[in-house]
Formats: sequence, structure tokens, C-alpha cells
Amino acid sequence: DPRSIMQEMLLSKATTAIIAHNHPSGICAPSTADVNAIQQISKLMASINTTLIDHIIIAGNDYFSFASNEKFRACFSYESYDVFTGYRNQGKTEAVK
Repeated sequence: DPRSIMQEMLLSKATTAIIAHNHPSGICAPSTADVNAIQQISKLMASINTTLIDHIIIAGNDYFSFASNEKFRACFSYESYDVFTGYRNQGKTEAVK
């Protein structure tokens, strides 16, 4: 539920998130509802200056990562976020000495 996810983000003052849920059916392929939800969540998170790193679906011993899938990569801004420092690098990468 995008609304409850955003509520948790705001209450916890989180700046990044990885979302995960399971598919008890054992099929890890995203449903139309999963795709619609992640697109909505991605836009909402961007509007409050937070970063969605990934949305993972777990099904038995298998998983699906939206961020690792070329079709959905545009929903995620993890490439411009340094998870170690917490700073956005605005598309630039600099060597750490």
C-alpha cells in the first residue's frame, strides 16, 4: 500500500528505502498491481526528496529485483545515492582518498 509506505517513511524520517514483499504462489514475476504500485511509490518518494533503492519480490527460493531489471530501472535513483555516506552525488562520482 503506497500510502502506508509513505507514512512510515515520514514518521521514521527515512531518506532511503528498500521495499520487499512475498508472493506465496511461488511465482516471483511482478503483477500489474506490483508494477503500478512501484511506479506510484517511486514518484511519491521523489516528491519528498527520498530515495527508493529497490523493490524486491520474494517467492520461495527465488526473487525479483525491480532495480536490477532494465525495464524498471528508471523508477530507482540508487545510482545517484551513496549508501555509505547518505549523500546524493548529483550524478557525479568522486574517488575517495
